Amino acid sequence: MSLKATWYQDKLKKKAKRGFNGYPIATVTYYGPNDQLANKVAVGIILEEEGEVTALQKWFADEGDIRKNAKAMAEVIAFIAHHSAMSVISRACKSFCVNACGINGGRLGGHQIL
Repeated sequence: MSLKATWYQDKLKKKAKRGFNGYPIATVTYYGPNDQLANKVAVGIILEEEGEVTALQKWFADEGDIRKNAKAMAEVIAFIAHHSAMSVISRACKSFCVNACGINGGRLGGHQIL
Protein backbone atom coordinates (compact mmCIF):
# COMPACT_ATOMS: atom_id res chain seq x y z
CA MET A 1 0.00 0.00 0.00
CA SER A 2 1.29 3.44 -0.84
CA LEU A 3 2.10 5.86 1.95
CA LYS A 4 -0.68 8.17 0.78
CA ALA A 5 -3.28 5.37 0.80
CA THR A 6 -2.15 4.36 4.29
CA TRP A 7 -2.51 7.97 5.48
CA TYR A 8 -6.09 8.21 4.17
CA GLN A 9 -7.02 4.82 5.63
CA ASP A 10 -5.55 5.78 9.02
CA LYS A 11 -7.44 9.09 8.96
CA LEU A 12 -10.71 7.27 8.33
CA LYS A 13 -10.01 4.72 11.08
CA LYS A 14 -9.28 7.52 13.58
CA LYS A 15 -12.60 9.21 12.75
CA ALA A 16 -14.41 5.91 13.33
CA LYS A 17 -12.59 5.24 16.62
CA ARG A 18 -13.78 8.57 18.04
CA GLY A 19 -17.23 7.07 18.32
CA PHE A 20 -20.50 8.94 18.18
CA ASN A 21 -20.04 12.72 18.09
CA GLY A 22 -23.46 13.67 16.80
CA TYR A 23 -25.16 13.95 13.44
CA PRO A 24 -24.67 13.83 10.52
CA ILE A 25 -23.23 10.30 10.51
CA ALA A 26 -21.19 8.85 7.66
CA THR A 27 -21.61 5.09 7.26
CA VAL A 28 -18.65 3.50 5.49
CA THR A 29 -19.16 -0.08 4.33
CA TYR A 30 -16.55 -2.14 2.50
CA TYR A 31 -17.66 -5.02 0.30
CA GLY A 32 -15.71 -7.86 -1.23
CA PRO A 33 -15.74 -11.54 -2.08
CA ASN A 34 -14.12 -12.49 1.26
CA ASP A 35 -12.87 -10.99 4.50
CA GLN A 36 -9.41 -10.28 3.03
CA LEU A 37 -10.39 -8.24 -0.04
CA ALA A 38 -12.64 -5.19 -0.32
CA ASN A 39 -13.17 -4.17 -3.93
CA LYS A 40 -16.09 -1.80 -3.24
CA VAL A 41 -16.87 0.88 -0.69
CA ALA A 42 -20.16 2.69 -0.12
CA VAL A 43 -20.56 5.80 2.02
CA GLY A 44 -23.97 6.99 3.16
CA ILE A 45 -24.84 10.15 5.06
CA ILE A 46 -27.58 10.16 7.71
CA LEU A 47 -28.57 13.62 8.94
CA GLU A 48 -30.61 12.76 12.03
CA GLU A 49 -31.56 9.97 14.39
CA GLU A 50 -33.89 7.45 12.70
CA GLY A 51 -33.23 9.31 9.45
CA GLU A 52 -32.89 7.97 5.95
CA VAL A 53 -29.65 7.98 3.98
CA THR A 54 -29.71 11.37 2.24
CA ALA A 55 -26.52 11.02 0.19
CA LEU A 56 -24.87 7.85 -1.07
CA GLN A 57 -21.67 7.42 -3.05
CA LYS A 58 -19.98 4.18 -4.18
CA TRP A 59 -16.45 3.48 -5.34
CA PHE A 60 -15.16 0.36 -7.09
CA ALA A 61 -11.65 -1.04 -7.58
CA ASP A 62 -10.94 -2.69 -10.92
CA GLU A 63 -8.01 -4.50 -9.35
CA GLY A 64 -6.94 -5.11 -5.79
CA ASP A 65 -8.25 -3.74 -2.54
CA ILE A 66 -10.12 -0.42 -2.61
CA ARG A 67 -8.65 0.44 0.80
CA LYS A 68 -5.21 0.51 -0.83
CA ASN A 69 -6.33 2.90 -3.58
CA ALA A 70 -5.18 6.39 -2.53
CA LYS A 71 -7.40 8.20 -5.05
CA ALA A 72 -10.55 6.37 -3.92
CA MET A 73 -9.77 6.84 -0.22
CA ALA A 74 -9.12 10.56 -0.78
CA GLU A 75 -12.53 10.81 -2.47
CA VAL A 76 -14.17 8.98 0.47
CA ILE A 77 -12.60 11.43 2.96
CA ALA A 78 -13.65 14.39 0.78
CA PHE A 79 -17.23 13.10 0.49
CA ILE A 80 -17.46 12.76 4.28
CA ALA A 81 -16.01 16.26 4.80
CA HIS A 82 -18.32 17.76 2.16
CA HIS A 83 -21.32 16.51 4.15
CA SER A 84 -19.83 17.71 7.46
CA ALA A 85 -20.18 14.30 9.11
CA MET A 86 -19.60 14.49 12.85
CA SER A 87 -19.43 10.71 13.32
CA VAL A 88 -18.13 7.85 11.17
CA ILE A 89 -19.31 4.27 11.43
CA SER A 90 -17.31 1.72 9.49
CA ARG A 91 -18.04 -1.88 8.63
CA ALA A 92 -16.57 -4.60 6.43
CA CYS A 93 -18.92 -7.03 4.69
CA LYS A 94 -18.83 -9.86 2.25
CA SER A 95 -20.69 -8.88 -0.89
CA PHE A 96 -23.68 -11.11 -0.16
CA CYS A 97 -24.52 -9.63 3.25
CA VAL A 98 -26.05 -6.28 2.31
CA ASN A 99 -29.01 -6.55 4.71
CA ALA A 100 -26.89 -7.98 7.53
CA CYS A 101 -24.61 -4.95 7.27
CA GLY A 102 -27.42 -2.54 7.91
CA ILE A 103 -28.21 -1.26 4.44
CA ASN A 104 -31.85 -2.13 4.53
CA GLY A 105 -34.25 0.26 2.89
CA GLY A 106 -31.82 3.14 3.41
CA ARG A 107 -31.80 2.78 7.18
CA LEU A 108 -28.83 2.02 9.36
CA GLY A 109 -29.47 -1.30 11.03
CA GLY A 110 -27.03 -3.23 13.19
CA HIS A 111 -23.74 -1.36 13.09
CA GLN A 112 -20.34 -1.56 14.56
CA ILE A 113 -17.90 1.23 15.23
CA LEU A 114 -14.41 0.07 14.32
